[in-house]
Amino acid sequence: MKKLGQWVRRTSRDERGEAPILLLMMVPALFLIIGLVVDGGGKVQADTEAVLIAQSAARAGVNAGLNSSPDGGVTVNSYKARSGAQEYLATAGVSGSVLVTSTTVTVNAIVPYKPRFLPVGGLEGQGIGKAEARTAPSQGVQP
Repeated sequence: MKKLGQWVRRTSRDERGEAPILLLMMVPALFLIIGLVVDGGGKVQADTEAVLIAQSAARAGVNAGLNSSPDGGVTVNSYKARSGAQEYLATAGVSGSVLVTSTTVTVNAIVPYKPRFLPVGGLEGQGIGKAEARTAPSQGVQP
């Protein structure tokens, strides 16, 4: 460590208008770090938004397709539930898929994301969120 400090002091005195090598190495590294922070945060935000939209779409699907059965149970009309969830996704402006069973609605939402600082790398693409909403058995009202 002592040698590095001596080298920096010596080179700073010996410079004759030349850019220090250390500075030339640090500037691209700083840009890379800033880019990863900015674009990584944007990707996390896209993932979070996708999860929130998927949760809301799943709830909307269950609410749209809710049916009471004669035995007091609750089921989901698959056509109405799928339509309700897909309508929510379309209103939110995202793409996705909907899977409906007799008691659940599962939604996958895809939010596009484009990096703002570093246009290359694994951050480009989309935020993906998945959520599932289930029906709760009706409890009935006690007099």
